[in-house]
Amino acid sequence: MLLRTATLAMACALLAAGCEDDNQQKISDISAQEAINLVEENARNADFVILDVRTPEEFAQGHLANAVNMDYYAADFETRLQGLNKNAVYLVYCGSGMRSAKVIEMMRELGFAEAYNVLGGFPAIQVAATATCGCIFAE
Repeated sequence: MLLRTATLAMACALLAAGCEDDNQQKISDISAQEAINLVEENARNADFVILDVRTPEEFAQGHLANAVNMDYYAADFETRLQGLNKNAVYLVYCGSGMRSAKVIEMMRELGFAEAYNVLGGFPAIQVAATATCGCIFAE
């Protein structure tokens, strides 16, 4: 009886651990330097998305190469966010890190697998990139 109870407990623990790994989300804040590293590491990853949630006017003043602009303040923002591939890897930034922090929380609630908010936003990325290579900006 004791052996059967121990075996059952172990089987339940393994099953629970397996379920946790399948549903593990990677949603977090990262530094501007970590964001630059992430961009460089994913240069050839078709499932890597740079999501700029600033206004179109802010985006026009400068942005990361290959960034997709989705205005956080747009009326259809949540609908557009829901339509994105939840299994892709997202780097999300804005002008200060505040809007993008809200966006990655929305992504967490929607079940996105992996999303990163850049602390300090685009200005922090500019400073960090200038100190290193500066090669991640759109021309």
